[in-house]
Amino acid sequence: MDCLKHYLEQLPWGDQSSTEARKPMADFLGINSDSIRRWFTGDTQPKGLVLVKLRYFLEDQGYRIEELEGLQPLARQLGRLISNGVISYEETAKELGFTEVSDILRALHAKAPFSSKQMAGIARICAEHPLEVQETTSAPAIALLSRAVALQGQARSAIRDRVEEDIIHLLDGLNGLCAVLEPRLEHMLSDGFTPEQRQAFREKAGRHRVFDMANRFYRLNKQLNALCSEKAREITSTTPTQNQR
Repeated sequence: MDCLKHYLEQLPWGDQSSTEARKPMADFLGINSDSIRRWFTGDTQPKGLVLVKLRYFLEDQGYRIEELEGLQPLARQLGRLISNGVISYEETAKELGFTEVSDILRALHAKAPFSSKQMAGIARICAEHPLEVQETTSAPAIALLSRAVALQGQARSAIRDRVEEDIIHLLDGLNGLCAVLEPRLEHMLSDGFTPEQRQAFREKAGRHRVFDMANRFYRLNKQLNALCSEKAREITSTTPTQNQR
């Protein structure tokens, strides 16, 4: 998995912090951190239920997981419930009528389809256990965010010669953070939150975290659009801003 390789490459290796950096993944998967080290060295590969859970973990870090996108929505939600430990993998297999417990893994790996009867059972299970927004820790994103804070002091006064590398790393970190932030914002903007709850959040978060950030993302959006091509840069540079009109 390319995304697993990318994730592991962002972690520190060979020092005392390496075990701690692997802890979020190890805890989520229910494995020893040494297993993750063996994945990194190529000695072993994740498989079975660990591989299923790994895909959801990586999705939480902002990666696009093609295997999950290939699942039916209800099957994907079932895998999430199992991976998050909300329901038991063995009991779910039994409830859905699988003869062999391992057969449910084949279905979650998209190697065998769920039957219509099993899909009805999955719909019932998902209705009984609605997914809540999960707390996730994105180690690479947080590490890159720490680097961003260090670079913030350089802002305009001392931009490094290797600005291309800085931008790539910062965009990677931003992408991971946005992937964690977006579903939470969607949840807050849904009917599951009342207007009073949203107003209470605005007051708690403060203007700089909502209004000012919205303006910053608007400016960042324009800059990224301009970076898409030289034609886009030319158009953007000649378009009058709101203050110029």
